[in-house]
Order: sequence, then structure tokens, then C-alpha cells
Amino acid sequence: MRGSVEAGTPIPSVPNDRPRCSHCVRFKTLGGNPPLENPSRHYMSQQGGVSMRRAIIATVAVAAAGTALGLAGTAGGRTNVTPLRATVGPGFTINLMKNGRRVLRLAPGLYRITVSDRSSFHNFKLEKSRGGKFERTVTSVPFTGTRTITVRLTAGRWEYYCVPHESTMKGHFTVGSGG
Repeated sequence: MRGSVEAGTPIPSVPNDRPRCSHCVRFKTLGGNPPLENPSRHYMSQQGGVSMRRAIIATVAVAAAGTALGLAGTAGGRTNVTPLRATVGPGFTINLMKNGRRVLRLAPGLYRITVSDRSSFHNFKLEKSRGGKFERTVTSVPFTGTRTITVRLTAGRWEYYCVPHESTMKGHFTVGSGG
């Protein structure tokens, strides 16, 4: 039978003075020798006594972890979080800015929106008005201060507004090419 040896026959080309791995010991306990397809994998390495199987598993695990970390940086096509700044108040004003300019159109992706609420009688609410469902109240009416959310903006029309003063304090923008 190809790839195996009769019980009790030493494995050729591998020194008998090297310690056997647990896989080989199992074969010996059962009265046989390990298959000969790759005899070197059945012996412990001379450096530190680590079996080839464990060394291979460790190498594969490290490679997989490295690949996973690398893919985490490219998954979804867009990995960086784009910062946006919003302000509410102190008067009857509300806005959403990117790099100091009012937001009118954005690419789909992940955004970190920092809302600076400067009035205790306003709030900031973000909503997807067309192309899906999303609604998030970032600040409440009695709150003043700063709150930050991270949100994935998908294609469609979005709006932001102050709920108590929606008729006058609102803005909108488009994500993607449609809208």
C-alpha cells in the first residue's frame, strides 16, 4: 500500500534519534508507523521541539490575522470616517458643514457628525427623507453642548432640522448621484 509502512518498520530518511511528535506516538501506540507522504512533518523540529503541524497552524493563524487586519482597512470600498460639523443656535439657525462649507451633496460612506447645540430650546435631528428609513435625534431640547455620532450615509435625500422649529430651522442634502 502506497504511503504506509508495515508495523515495526522504521521510517527511512529521518534520523531515529529525533523525538517523535504526538501524531507519530499515536501511530506507535496503535502498532504502526505514520504514513510516508511527508515523513518530516511527523517529527519534532530540532529548534525548540515544536511540531511542524503546530508551526504551520501558527503561521496560518498569523497570516489570517494579518489579512483580516488588511482587509478591514479596505472592506466596503471606503474605510475612513469623514468628519462633518453641525451647529444649532444660538438664534434660529441650523447648519451642517464639511471643511467649512455647507453640505449639499455627499458621497455614500461613513461620517462622524459633531453637533454643537448652542441653545436650550433647539435640538438636532437627522433623517433620511427619500430612499430609505433612518431617523436619529442627536441633541434634545433642553441640552446644550456637543454630541458626536457616527453614521453610514446611504444614497438618497437626507434632512436635518430642529423639531420644535422645523418650518424655519431645516436643511437638506443629497447622498450619491441621485436625489
